[in-house]
Amino acid sequence: MTPPAWNLESQHPSVDSPAFQEDFAFVSNAIITIEKKNSSKDIPTLQDLFILCEKAETTLGNLFTYVHCILSVDATDPIAKAKESEVEGRMAP
Repeated sequence: MTPPAWNLESQHPSVDSPAFQEDFAFVSNAIITIEKKNSSKDIPTLQDLFILCEKAETTLGNLFTYVHCILSVDATDPIAKAKESEVEGRMAP
């Protein structure tokens, strides 16, 4: 019997791949930018922040889903568990 598996290569090759790391870095940097410019009253800046926030939220959601798909197949994967913790840490208020 073949154990269950996900084909997630179209999203990221693995949780420790450069593509995953790039998306995670994008989210981390977006959070810093949003926090720095959050008090702006300049409409164009606020519009840019809104767009950045949407992109970061979507990317973070994709990372969350990706990691949980990996863990749904192997809940003991130490790298995926570490990434889960990092991703969920970015979701905290």
